[in-house]
Amino acid sequence: MPVVASVVNPKIQLSLGDPSITWIHRAGIAGLWMTLKQLEKLYPIPAERPGNLTWLLTPRTLSLEWQGQDFVVLDWLLKQSFQINEEGLISLTGLNTHSINIETQINIHLGITGTFLQHNQVFKFDGGKSWSFIVDGIEIDVEYKKAVSYAHQHFAKQLCDKQGQLFEQSIGVSGWLYPGSVVRHAAFTKKLSLKRNHNWLLLFYMLLLLATTLFCDRILNWKIHNMP
Repeated sequence: MPVVASVVNPKIQLSLGDPSITWIHRAGIAGLWMTLKQLEKLYPIPAERPGNLTWLLTPRTLSLEWQGQDFVVLDWLLKQSFQINEEGLISLTGLNTHSINIETQINIHLGITGTFLQHNQVFKFDGGKSWSFIVDGIEIDVEYKKAVSYAHQHFAKQLCDKQGQLFEQSIGVSGWLYPGSVVRHAAFTKKLSLKRNHNWLLLFYMLLLLATTLFCDRILNWKIHNMP
């Protein structure tokens, strides 16, 4: 049975009711909440986690507390959250993807690698793999790139300084990881940044909610293009 957490001095505290956040932040809070709920089952005792990482979840808030280097804890959290399974598919812990059928896993993988991880600077793969499955009586052949690593797994080093602590200054948002946030003119570089660097976590964890949307879009497109 999971240990009931208590957080006294949270390093990260998030609320869906925060008037300063956007729907993207709220999606990220939900994704992080879902992930922590799953990790609670895998590592029920804080001593099993680096820095005695502890969290407290309520229906509308979450808070995290830990000891020692921020990097050690955040690196563990990201690598536990964003994984790769034995088929070379992206596995999102918060979605409990090992319990999802292989067809859905492939569609989630294709949706993510075709959008957020479309560039080879943020997604490394080793060859491809083919798969066939049936959708509404129609056989569909798909091929996906077998993941080796992706940016979400290793981003803690971008959030922390050489001492392993979270950067105090803001970090730019633009880049290959988030298509559409690319700077079009150098004069606007400073505007595309996050004031609180733990908000980067929310950009990552919103992927859990968007992954299901990407999956539905892919199924709809396949049905349209394969209609008799």
